[in-house]
Amino acid sequence: MKKRWGSMLSVVLVAALFSTSGQVLAADPVTKSSAEELFGSSSRDYNTEAYGLPEITVPEKINSLVLSQKEVALEHNGESVFVDAVGELAEGSFINLGQKAVWSSDNTDVVFADAGRLLAIGAGKATVTVEYGGIKEVIEVSVAKTLDLQKEVETLEATKVGTISPFGFSASDRTTVVDKAKGMVNMTWTPTKDVRGWKNNTTFKANTKYTGMPYSQTENQKDKDGFTKAMSATDFYTNYTRFDIIMPRYGNDCSGFVSFAWGISRQTTSGFVSGIQDGTYAKVGTYNSSTPTKADLKAAYKKLAAGDAVVKSGHTFLIASNDTTNSKVYAYEQTPNLAVYTTWTYESMGSDGYMPYTKK
Repeated sequence: MKKRWGSMLSVVLVAALFSTSGQVLAADPVTKSSAEELFGSSSRDYNTEAYGLPEITVPEKINSLVLSQKEVALEHNGESVFVDAVGELAEGSFINLGQKAVWSSDNTDVVFADAGRLLAIGAGKATVTVEYGGIKEVIEVSVAKTLDLQKEVETLEATKVGTISPFGFSASDRTTVVDKAKGMVNMTWTPTKDVRGWKNNTTFKANTKYTGMPYSQTENQKDKDGFTKAMSATDFYTNYTRFDIIMPRYGNDCSGFVSFAWGISRQTTSGFVSGIQDGTYAKVGTYNSSTPTKADLKAAYKKLAAGDAVVKSGHTFLIASNDTTNSKVYAYEQTPNLAVYTTWTYESMGSDGYMPYTKK
């Protein structure tokens, strides 16, 4: 079956995430005549910045739920696979449900599932359940091994693999950025009461130590030090719901993570994209920021260095190190459920249209 990774939905971005004039816009989903036509369309539209995306209107009932994969094998923690969820409507057409279905994992120490993305956390086996309109399907997931990705990053940096971008900031500034990002990924915290995680699909248990900034999209975006102080706030354990999404009251999202690491005012992914286009942020490599080609993006990735970032509408992450030999990067990434080290191949980033950029 041929996979096509193009965008399916017409997406309208809200200009500012916390603007008082911002609103969530509605967009009708696009249907196709067969599930196969939608495979490859929904999961690659994966985003974590829900505030910047329109509410998708979909029917309450479907006849069946079709998944592009029912068994997934991942090599190690930090890797991801994107699975499509397609609903069959009563009239026989099909609809993208990747963003609307409920994704959950029975073992979040092995894999975390959200909006079609299955992110490996550690070695083992888990079952991911995808549910919409009372219909459930499952995906059996295995992760072969757990790597010390921080050690992999440090080893790669020690060999000086990758080319420092001439467009970016100084080496000392990069060190500051990396230390800030590493702090948010490596931080440990222990709640004294239960805290509901992103979309209420996991719970941070009381008196249990966790590593990494929790994922959240509230006005209470925090860096490592701010989050540590917030744990003493009277409302830290108070439930928080926004746009019908349950989440921790304090934490960070992907663009907040990059903003804090770079030491700039709070941005959104759409702000980063427009900033590349207007010159606020420097492109890493050569590509057309309005209509970048996959080939140009893959060539540009070779120039990425620690402290640079990549972005598309809906998601962004920081580069930890660049393995040009194997055409992949290690990243500091704020993901649902926690900030973690991840790995991305040039091929995967290029297919998704991630644009490499850096702070001036």
